Amino acid sequence: MERLIVFALVFLLPTQLAYHFWLQSSYIYGLRVDYLSPAIYLTDILIVLLLPYIKKRLYLLLSPIIIFALINCTFAQIPIVALFKWIVVFKLIIFGLYFYSCDLHRLRKTIVSAFSLSLVTFFLIGLLQFILQKTIGGPLYLLGERSFTSQTPGISLMDVFGKSLMRAYSTFSHPNSFAGFAVVSFLILLSFKKQSFLYIIVILSLLLTFSLNALVGVCLVVTLFFLLKYFPKIVKKTKVLLPIVVIGLSLLFGIVSGVLPEEVLLKEAYKERVVLAGYAIEAFSKRPALGIGLNNFFFATKGIQPPHNIYLIVLSETGIMGILVSFFLLSKLFRRRLNKYLFLAIFFVLATGLFDHYWFTLQQNQLLLSLLLGLSVRRYNA
Repeated sequence: MERLIVFALVFLLPTQLAYHFWLQSSYIYGLRVDYLSPAIYLTDILIVLLLPYIKKRLYLLLSPIIIFALINCTFAQIPIVALFKWIVVFKLIIFGLYFYSCDLHRLRKTIVSAFSLSLVTFFLIGLLQFILQKTIGGPLYLLGERSFTSQTPGISLMDVFGKSLMRAYSTFSHPNSFAGFAVVSFLILLSFKKQSFLYIIVILSLLLTFSLNALVGVCLVVTLFFLLKYFPKIVKKTKVLLPIVVIGLSLLFGIVSGVLPEEVLLKEAYKERVVLAGYAIEAFSKRPALGIGLNNFFFATKGIQPPHNIYLIVLSETGIMGILVSFFLLSKLFRRRLNKYLFLAIFFVLATGLFDHYWFTLQQNQLLLSLLLGLSVRRYNA
């Protein structure tokens, strides 16, 4: 039974079928904001089925997090919104704890098979969308595919030889989310020493999504791969500095964004990122110790988009305490002897998290990150 649940859950990680509860707090200026809507996902039900397989003593690890969550909710701008987000966080922690404690030798083939089939299936969905220049519809609605065409306002397009084409979404909310998911899934598979034809699947996924953020992240990962191969001692000594680098760059970006003159000309997409980063620092400055509360950024700024930087989200919503805890946990993780490919996957998440928020805000990527961290904190297994 456990193998069946794990196979179904890993295979369905890219889906976003859910029932949303549209509460009054889920609206900004009368507009529905998905990030603020409590939801029950199909994958959540499967996670509940895994609860009996998690060792009870591991739940004790939640105690200090529960205390911090209660404090954060108490002092949040809108406590109920923070509470709903913390419930999501605890779900992700529990999901990660399962992969930390499960019998990986017994489940290895199940996980590999599910990931491989999932990568191929959801790539084919994206490929067909790109060919048709619209979503497929029909039964794919049950996997969470949304209905739109290349002519729908707000859809992400790419320019190919002077022609605007719709980027591949598959069952994700955005092509960037799809691209990031594909890369990390592939690196997790490599950690199980599985690769073959999946190389081409990931490369084509990157081309169809045309995600600049993911492409830059892949280039950095490839660079780090060769550094690990030829200069392993240098990487081993300096990898503990990564948390300082990514958090430091984020703070610098946020501070610069807040003082950047309006006369500076930027493309609309980049201008939005700059403005949101400035808002994050402004929100943090109002409640620096504990932040404004998880998921309260939208109410602090009256906007419908979070900062495109996961570290600025953590800083503004959990304050100095939250960012210090994040720094401590990342530093502790990088002091461990990590599987090479899992380390590369975490590095990819940290790099892409500098310029996008999906690892913190979207269900599919959140679950994949939890799975990745759960595998990473296990005892080293080459």
